[in-house]
Order: sequence, then structure tokens, then C-alpha cells
Amino acid sequence: MSTPEIPKPGSNVWFITGTSSGFGLHLVNIALDRGDYVIASARDISTIATLFPPSDRLKIMQLDVTQSAESIGDLAKEAVSFWGRVDVLVNNAGWAELGFIEEVGADSFKRQMDVNFFGVVNVTLAFVPYMREARRGTIVQIGSRLAWYAERPLGGVAMYSSSKAAVHAFSEALAAELKPFDVRTLILQPGGFLTRSVALAPFSNANPISDYTDARFVANTQRSDTTSMTKMYSGDPKKFMSFLADLVRGEGVARGKPFPLYVVCGPGSGDNVLRKCAIMETAVREWAWMDEHLLLDGV
Repeated sequence: MSTPEIPKPGSNVWFITGTSSGFGLHLVNIALDRGDYVIASARDISTIATLFPPSDRLKIMQLDVTQSAESIGDLAKEAVSFWGRVDVLVNNAGWAELGFIEEVGADSFKRQMDVNFFGVVNVTLAFVPYMREARRGTIVQIGSRLAWYAERPLGGVAMYSSSKAAVHAFSEALAAELKPFDVRTLILQPGGFLTRSVALAPFSNANPISDYTDARFVANTQRSDTTSMTKMYSGDPKKFMSFLADLVRGEGVARGKPFPLYVVCGPGSGDNVLRKCAIMETAVREWAWMDEHLLLDGV
């Protein structure tokens, strides 16, 4: 095997999943514009090469995040061989299926988890050993505000919200375990970007139940209202990915600021999280007096 090219001083090597559209597509171009090296991956790479300008700092790899952990591990080994390391892993690949819980059933939850959660786990575990051994690295997990807002009035987001809540919990634990090795974890919780898979996902009616007909009609009507959707999803994904590059590189708006574990950004996302925090604070305070009544006798 030939000796890998050594990246220029001060540059990063990125591995990004889900780069054929949305956040991933923008991030590849932004990282390249900043002089970094990028390994762009996607499930279907038949047209991906046409999306980016030719560059000797860009590699393209086919990756379906639901493939076996062993094959993802082999792919990670190959990715590291290109430039001798991967400094930044961005788990961006994901999708959404919307629908009411009773109508979609457990199989739909499993399909969602296979991509959005277990895909993240397997890709992360494939790259962690290289970062841990190097005592450096950054793992970026694309979460969602909907992990905090699964009970939204129109409903239908249970599968997606559950998968992203699992990513958040996994990533919090991962951050604590990798901190001693100087491997950083960033959990992004965006909201209000039209490119998010949940914004354009179809609303399932594979197993329609008449009691949900009216609610499904209302949900589909709102989603077909272009004006309403534009207002709801008014965030600029390119600006958001530029902000992410600032965070990872410690420059621009992030210069001089401590590296965060969580970042909540996008129109309406902060309101969703603060609303949930207020609900949980009320729940804790309302029943805190029970703590002393639940102790073991004699304690």
C-alpha cells in the first residue's frame, strides 16, 4: 500500500455521510472551500460526482449505513488510508417516515431505527478506534429538535423523534466515554430547515384507521401549503453548515468559544427545547415531595 498523502498543516479530514443532498451536500463544498479534505459518502453515488467540483482533496465512497458493521468497518479503514486519518466524522445520513403510531406499527419504527440510530452507531464505532488511538477527533451527530417535540399537535413524528432521541442519548454517553482521549462530540439539534428529511417525508396511510382520517387530512393539507411550509422551514441550510464548519474549526463566529456538546439552531428549535424543559421542570417540582416517602424503611 502506498504512503498516504499528508494533508496540509491546519487542515481537517472530514468523513460525511448522506452527501447527495441537503446539509451533507452543502457541508462538502464548504469544507473544500476552507481548504480541508473530504470523504463524501452516500447510498447512491451514481450522480454524486457531478455535485462537487473536481478536487484532489475530495474522495467519494458508496455507503449504505444499514449494511453490516463489518463492512462499514472495512470502509472506515479504507477511508483512513486515503490521507492517513479522519479528523471529523459527520453522521448526517437519515430519513423520515411520518404517520400515526397505531397505523404505521412496529415494523416502521424498526426501519427508521435501522437508518437513523443503528446506522449512526455502526458508522461511529467504525471510526472511533482511529480517533481514540490518535487522541484527537470530532464526531458530529445530526439530531433534531423533534426529539424534544414528539407530541406536536399534528402528530405523525413518533418514529423520527424516537430515532433522534436515541441518537441524543447515545451521543451524550459517547461524549463522556471519549473525553479522556480528547475526542470531541457535538450533537446538533436543528429545526426549521426545509432540507430536513422530515419536512418532505410522505405521511403513511399503509394501514388506515378511520378514527385518524380527519387528523391525517389536516396534516397533509398543511404540508401541501407552500406558504405555510416556507414560513415553518425558513432556515438556510448552507448558512447552518457554514456555522458547523466554524464550530469544528474554531473560527468565525465560534472563535474563542468553548466547544459545545449541544447546539440548538434553526427557526423555532430553541422554543421547542425550552418548552420541553419547562414541562419537565414542572413535573419534577410537582412530585419532588414524594422523594422522602419512597426511601427504604430505616434510611
